[in-house]
Amino acid sequence: MELFFTNAINTNQSEAEFDSFESQHILKTMRKSEGNSVHFTDGKGKLFQGRITETKPILRVHYKIVNQVPWPPPSHSILGIGFIRPSRLDYMIEKTTELGINKFYFYASRYTNYFTDNTSRWDKITRQAIKQSNRLYLPEITISPDFSNFLEAVSGVKHKFLADQTASKPLADVLNSLRKKSDEDIVFIIGPEGGFDENEIKLAQYHNFLPVSFSENRLRTETAAISAASYINLIRN
Repeated sequence: MELFFTNAINTNQSEAEFDSFESQHILKTMRKSEGNSVHFTDGKGKLFQGRITETKPILRVHYKIVNQVPWPPPSHSILGIGFIRPSRLDYMIEKTTELGINKFYFYASRYTNYFTDNTSRWDKITRQAIKQSNRLYLPEITISPDFSNFLEAVSGVKHKFLADQTASKPLADVLNSLRKKSDEDIVFIIGPEGGFDENEIKLAQYHNFLPVSFSENRLRTETAAISAASYINLIRN
């Protein structure tokens, strides 16, 4: 199934409109035209099927709902990531979204060397990723100005883990114990390129984060994030 995205939906008239970014994908890349059938999602758990009724000046589709899953999601797969270089961050967002992460927190910490609060580029990346993977949830993206602010934001999550190469507990063992609790929220935090400093690790442990090792090898931030997302995806499915 080729999946598209829009949140401009008129429920009274069963009609949806697509912005220029999505319209170009539908018309130029996928070669769709007036009268063609399309599937699309609103990123909030609904799958629509419709027929293109107009392409200019705005792409419009008359639709019906063909599938609907619970909204908000019954559980969150959460990644907290220290800011890294944009090209690597983009790649990480794309791949972990495809693997089912539905909430991101990006935070500034002692060793972060990059910061932005402009999420528009990432919104496009996550849109493309859910379409690629046929997922119906568009991830939430939150910017935390500092590490402690992020820890407070996820204080209500029960299962919390911190990536630490020196930790005695391996990630695989910890997640195996979660298989019977796979419908509950899970959050992983991963440091920036310079990792966590000692005080940040202590602060995370104070907030009930369990340090776990991902590998005997030292992993880049984006590699660790993809590993965490893969493990979560495994126990969720």
